[in-house]
Formats: sequence, structure tokens, C-alpha cells
Amino acid sequence: DVTEKKRREREKGVVNNVSRIIASSLELKEVYKAVSVELGKLIDFDRTSITLQVEEGHILEYIVLTKDSSSSRLSEGTTFSSSGSATETVIKSGKPIITRDISKGLFSTDHLLYAEGIKSRVNVPLEYKGRIMGAINFGSKKMDNFREEHIELLMQVAPPLAISIENSNLFCKIRDSEEKYRDLIENAPEMIHKLDAQGRFLNANKT
Repeated sequence: DVTEKKRREREKGVVNNVSRIIASSLELKEVYKAVSVELGKLIDFDRTSITLQVEEGHILEYIVLTKDSSSSRLSEGTTFSSSGSATETVIKSGKPIITRDISKGLFSTDHLLYAEGIKSRVNVPLEYKGRIMGAINFGSKKMDNFREEHIELLMQVAPPLAISIENSNLFCKIRDSEEKYRDLIENAPEMIHKLDAQGRFLNANKT
């Protein structure tokens, strides 16, 4: 079938572009914005986010991108109970979910999304080294908007995205650790310095 072949070729091109984008940066927000633009070539959506399990019983909306600027009760940095959420179900089952009609309210956050006009959604697990860390989520203002082919595409994108999230978190931890160490050295009451082999000062703290 010519149409199916063209779709597969477009899908392959998008997946390749996504992999290139993910490998190009550690700044996750910029990566996800660019990834969303690529996925938008094949998936019609109005809202997308990454949700992560930050601790037992709690889910964090890490990055939220929408096509409009309306305020959202589910926005970046929002932490909510994992109990009854779609992300919890994805984490426990390790399988994607398609919600064709959010108005039926199967999950705890459905009423909030529905109030903002989202009528259907898809949630796909983010897995790193055998652990489901969260989900990537797409919502639409159209009912029954998502298909199995969308899940197939997102399941190809999810693994490198999960690696990108883990690398970004590791980078942030290292950066925070370096900043704390630098502050400790700079504000120490004792003189701390580094010399080269000839005894010349390479650096020294304020003291």
C-alpha cells in the first residue's frame, strides 16, 4: 500500500530527527520542545507533558507544553497524588493507555483536563534500565483522537527520551554539587589555594 509506505517513511524520518535532537543537548526543556515539534508532524495534539514519579505516592508534571496560553491547574512543577492517576497505571502496568473520552473520568486528573477542553489522551511509559520512571502524555480537544499507530511512534521515541531525562537529572545533580563545593571553598575562613609545580598561584579563595 503506497499510503502506508509513505506514512512509514515519514515516521522513520521523524524518529531519526527526534534521536538527533535528544543527543544534541542536556537541557531537557529545549529538547522536549523540539521533539514535540517533530512529533506534531504526525500527531495532532493540543497538550503534551512529561510526568515523573518523584517519590512513593506522588507524581510531578515536569514539562508541560500547550498550543494556547490558558492557565492550567495541571502545569509544570505541579505535584499531585499518584493514586488513581493515568501515570500510576502506566508505571504499574508498563503499558501505554489510550483514553478516548476523558469525560467518563477514569483517572483522577481527567476532570481537570476536561475542564480545560481536553477530551482524549494517550499516555506512554518512560522506561530506563528496567524501571518505569513516568510517562509522556498527549492530549487533544477532539474525542477519540489517538490511534495505535501513535502509540507505535511514541514507543520508539520513549526509550531515548527516558535516557535524556536521566542524563539531564544527573547533569543537574553534578552541577549543583559543583556549585555547593565552589561556595564552600570561596567562603571558607581558611586560605585555600592551588599552586603549580613552580610554586605559582593558579587560584585562591577570597580569604
